[in-house]
Amino acid sequence: IPPGPFDQEPCKVGHMRGRVQPSWLLTIASLPSPLVQRSGASMGASEPALWLELADTELEIVTRVWIDTVVVGLNLCPFAQKVRGDPSRVVIARTESDCAPLDMVRGEVERLARLDPDEPATTFILLPDEAIADFDEYMERIARPAEELADQASGGSVQVVFFHPRASWGDAAESDAAQYTTRSPVPMLHLLRSRDIERAEDAWVAQHEHARGGIPDIQAVNAAYLRGIGTARARALWEESFAKALGDH
Repeated sequence: IPPGPFDQEPCKVGHMRGRVQPSWLLTIASLPSPLVQRSGASMGASEPALWLELADTELEIVTRVWIDTVVVGLNLCPFAQKVRGDPSRVVIARTESDCAPLDMVRGEVERLARLDPDEPATTFILLPDEAIADFDEYMERIARPAEELADQASGGSVQVVFFHPRASWGDAAESDAAQYTTRSPVPMLHLLRSRDIERAEDAWVAQHEHARGGIPDIQAVNAAYLRGIGTARARALWEESFAKALGDH
């Protein structure tokens, strides 16, 4: 890790404005779209923030259930298991300021840089604070500064993917099932090494290099699948993470 950026006070990292969907997503990919389109209720801004009622242990359980049963268990992302490490590292940042989550990002970037580059490793940083229950607040106060900090501190070797229960991208409606591509049970940041991302992307390309019509775009596949099952089913998968985790707990 190059010297310098870690000495910068993280709360002074410049905020990046605008809402642009990440260039790639290691979530909900490669399933064929069902033929029946169903409609359902959306996860709007007025929905209750279920994660605010959970203790730290419960938050971790819900997150691991979501990863294991939805992202990996249903094979929604066929290469997530190889990229994430086993088990995934889950840490929780409860704070009354914006600085502590960014300090944690800095520490996790340092940790990822020290690990064997040939071993898969990622970190999920959970952010269960009411102040960022709104997606725009989350993006402005935490997500964009964390993205810039991770890039500066790691020299581009660590990237940040954004997940939030109320995530809403682009011009699509909040009720669009495709929005569930990045809707997690708890607001979080997912830190991944660029090397692992490149390997996953290479595997995706190799898997589809002979596909008719060329290599499919992961985001397009995500959106097509989710719109195929409909918003009601997409949200049900999200809610099942709470039901399964808390039922077992």
